[in-house]
Amino acid sequence: MCPETPRTQSDGLQTPDAEASRPPRRAAWRYLLFLLVVVLVAGYVNFRTSKIPGDDAYYHMRHASVYASLGPFFNDFPWVVYSVVGKFAADTWYGFHLLLVPFAYVADPLMQIKLASVFLLTVLLLLIWWALRRLGVARPCLWPFVVLFVAPDALYRLLLMRPHMLSTGLLLLLLSLLTCGGALTVGLTCLALTFFHLNLFWLIPVIVGVWAAAARLAGGNLQPAKVGAALAGGVVGWLLRPNPIGAAKILYVQLFTLTQVKLAGMPLAFGRELEPLAPIRLALNFTFLLLLWAGAVCVYVACLHVRRDKLDRRLLTFMWSSLAMSLLFFVMTNLISRRTADLWNAFAIAFVAGVYTCAFAGQPKGDSLWPRPRTRKAFAVAGVALLVLMACFTLLLNSRVMDQEPPAFRLGLAGAWLRDNAREGAIVFNVHWDDFPQLFYLAPYSRYIGGMDPIFQYAFSHDLYWKAHHLAGGKDAASTCGAPQCSTQQLEDTYTVLRRDFHASYIVFDKTLDAGLYDYVSTDKRFAIRIEVPRLVLAELVGPD
Repeated sequence: MCPETPRTQSDGLQTPDAEASRPPRRAAWRYLLFLLVVVLVAGYVNFRTSKIPGDDAYYHMRHASVYASLGPFFNDFPWVVYSVVGKFAADTWYGFHLLLVPFAYVADPLMQIKLASVFLLTVLLLLIWWALRRLGVARPCLWPFVVLFVAPDALYRLLLMRPHMLSTGLLLLLLSLLTCGGALTVGLTCLALTFFHLNLFWLIPVIVGVWAAAARLAGGNLQPAKVGAALAGGVVGWLLRPNPIGAAKILYVQLFTLTQVKLAGMPLAFGRELEPLAPIRLALNFTFLLLLWAGAVCVYVACLHVRRDKLDRRLLTFMWSSLAMSLLFFVMTNLISRRTADLWNAFAIAFVAGVYTCAFAGQPKGDSLWPRPRTRKAFAVAGVALLVLMACFTLLLNSRVMDQEPPAFRLGLAGAWLRDNAREGAIVFNVHWDDFPQLFYLAPYSRYIGGMDPIFQYAFSHDLYWKAHHLAGGKDAASTCGAPQCSTQQLEDTYTVLRRDFHASYIVFDKTLDAGLYDYVSTDKRFAIRIEVPRLVLAELVGPD
């Protein structure tokens, strides 16, 4: 429901508030039971495997440990030496890392990450529930689990310990509050969004604009107070960090410089998440979501044709808005970056929930397209059966994906050796940028050439980036150069580059992926191999400087 405004025929839902009609004690027990189910489900999907999906969790947890030990106002980041992240010394995920600080005090490293992941997934599911419940959506307790189990890819990404867990729920809540809330709550939601996850600041004006257009389409009025509160809240959330200017510079590189580089076709080592979703992956992993979403669109068209005058204006605004946002994120997922699949999933299911409320649950006017009780019960039974089928299918495929994930702390030997033997501040040349999170977690007293997205290294120095880039996966690693394509005149001895340009004392790489580099390091007496296992090599540079 929309508690801020009275439920009248002209501007509100007329269905009586079921929760308000129940005794307070009974309603409280229902909330506690729902919370318990959410926590149990979040715990089950996270603890059903001992592996940690993705590597970002290591970085985020170690950064939280930095704030736990050095204080929340620490604004330096010396761990990446040849990256704009270290140069600008700021944190675009500042609030997210502060939120993880309590988990940094857990003694067991694996439990740190697992408990934090359970907490984040619980918060996401509760935010989805809250956003939909405020609108009077029927069965609000059901839809968070639909978001969780509608697609194997969606479940995998919801197991990642990343700030998108918060931003996905906050963006959906923002749309709900714009539709059915006050200016203060809108502002606070935008503040939380940029405080926890500054990277998605640009979605605030996008959602506000889509909501404003949908409100006019549904016959409502633009509310300037909410628009101003949303923009102001986003700015305040950005400023509430030790180095907001540095964070803005990093964000500029991550958004605008990266876009320029991709449009130019530069062969940088981008993460796979920055690539569009392949059609075959879309068909295999998002079948249920596509069917639900497309079916909801058809039913919505029927609702508009049959009973448009009976639809609640605010719920109609939300449905138009969520449909538009889900379309936007669907296009972005398939043409720009698969990372936006989380937002497509959340807004598409929110739209499905709104359509179900209007067409099947008899809200807001007490009737539906299918008024017969037997028909409505049949739809309810079919919906529960579909959810069970989706959950089984998703969990099965997710198990297969997790079986292919490397074991947790796969760089543990390298991290332990560096922690015990390397001098403090020694630079480690991590050939692969995505090895940084684990190395940072395991050996925080060392320094690394870069980490997170490769664009940060490229923006720091084109020359140094290409010299490092050519060593990853190359057949001939005895030489490298500072250009995208190396001519004979540009080639330089690799050891000399590592010492002179990167001031590296150690090098870490994958023995299988970097076979050429392994052949070079293992036969050159200027390197001494300290750790060698099938997928990991740690070598010390022992030759003359």
